[in-house]
Amino acid sequence: DLGLHETAHTRTLAWLLDPSKEHGFEDVLLRAFLREVFRLETSPHPTGVTVRSEYNPGESRDRIDIHVQGQWTGPRQNRALERWKVILEAKIRAGEGEAQLARYEKQADTVERHALVFLTTEGRRAETGSQDGKARWISLSFKELMALFQTCLPELEGKPGFEFLRLYMAGVLKDIYQLQGGENIG
Repeated sequence: DLGLHETAHTRTLAWLLDPSKEHGFEDVLLRAFLREVFRLETSPHPTGVTVRSEYNPGESRDRIDIHVQGQWTGPRQNRALERWKVILEAKIRAGEGEAQLARYEKQADTVERHALVFLTTEGRRAETGSQDGKARWISLSFKELMALFQTCLPELEGKPGFEFLRLYMAGVLKDIYQLQGGENIG
């Protein structure tokens, strides 16, 4: 009965995106995700990646659903390492807390390259970002994320976590979208 439990999803997604976990995917899902949220033409090759779920950044009571940070070789001529960060807030049948996303934006501003992702069932727009920051939040639906993961399946086949990923994707489509199978998720 965890199909609509937000924390179960965010912990699962953090595990899937973490290249160090035992699923055997290395950074395949993370690279696809980073390419999407940073609007990159090619997949980056991240290093020094840290993925946390239910991350408390300090003295506040806030918990960021998924906090990912690392570095990659930048596209600039000097090819220097660029630090990046992704903050993902997920909502399943819930609204945003008062000024919630505006508070989370402060955590992202600690590095130049950052993405703020608002993951919802409908792909709705964020409402509680800072006055000038509402457009900074990238709206993404669970269905769009599952379609992105689906593009990675051929590369992940045979890996230890492959069947888990397929079952998770099917569970998202069944529990959140009431799709029973055979429907085109794109």
